[in-house]
Order: sequence, then structure tokens, then C-alpha cells
Amino acid sequence: MAQILLDSQILLQRLTYGGSISPASVGGHEYMGGNAMNITGDFAINFTGTSLTLYGQYRERTSLKAPPLSMQVIIDDTAATEVQILLSPTIGPIYSSATLGDSDHIIKFQGLTETIVDYCTVELGRNTTLTGVRSLIVDDIDPSIDYGHSDWTTNTNDIFSSLPGTSVKYTRPPYGNSFTQTKSGFAEFKFN
Repeated sequence: MAQILLDSQILLQRLTYGGSISPASVGGHEYMGGNAMNITGDFAINFTGTSLTLYGQYRERTSLKAPPLSMQVIIDDTAATEVQILLSPTIGPIYSSATLGDSDHIIKFQGLTETIVDYCTVELGRNTTLTGVRSLIVDDIDPSIDYGHSDWTTNTNDIFSSLPGTSVKYTRPPYGNSFTQTKSGFAEFKFN
């Protein structure tokens, strides 16, 4: 199934919030699109589709006060649900909704403390419109991809990179926690 990718700059245009949002300031290049947001407080995301996954990282606080490790989530004005925020040294999923109807939705997040939001993905339904969509992704393990009999392998290692013109190196997990690669110059794949 295809998904829409909303990086933090596109996401910012769809947010309503009652807290503080500022640019995340950790080099920037380890983030999708080179930027992310540091959010404290509450925010809501409007989207059309069947589910939403929010990717980011919980920033550990340096003060002696222990930060909360959960947030409240409200989907389409239903009752709030407490959701645990995963501590992670790298960007990863911090929230995934259940499958929803193929329509417009509002998901509200409440009680965030120093949480980096990098991007989100929206699962498309059969009737989801793609008006204004800039990034459409299909994960490498999606069953609609046929790798045929070529020399393709799945790799679950982090992706290593470096900042241009510096010796600074960083890693990030690949989207979906794996990627498919080949060393063959004649490998091909097709969408079914």
C-alpha cells in the first residue's frame, strides 16, 4: 500500500498547536528533508487517509526533573488515550494510529515535552485524494513490488552518512527499518 510522506516543513502547514514549536537543532542533516521540529505542549494533525505514523525522537531532559514518558492522543474527538513515547537514540516511530476509515481525520497529541517531530506518513485508502501531495512512498517490502529473479537482498543496517564538507558522521535507521539493495548492474523490479 502506498503512503504519503509529510516532512516537518509540510507537516507544519497542517498543524494546529497550543504549545511551543521551534526548529530542532541537532545538525539537521540526520532529519528527513534536513529539518525537524522540537515540540512542547499540544498539537493536532489534519489528514485524509486510513492511518498515520509519526516519526521523531523524545529528547531526554538534562534537568533533575524526570520528563513524562507518555502523551494523550485524541482521534476525531473521541476519548483521550494515553500512549507511551519510546526513548530512542535515533529518529523512529513514536506513534502509529489504528486503521481508520478512508476519510478526513484529526489526531490531537497532548502533553508533549521536548519531543522532536521529523515527519509522518499517511496510509492511503482506495478513495484518498492526492491533491497537493509532494512525496508518495512505497516501502521496499510492499507486496506490490516484484523483484523477479534478480540479485536483490534486504538489509536492516542503519544508513551511514556524513555532513558535506566535514568529518561529522551520523546514522539513521532506514524507512520501515530495512532497505532492498543489489550489486548487479542488470537488476530490475516492477510494480504489480
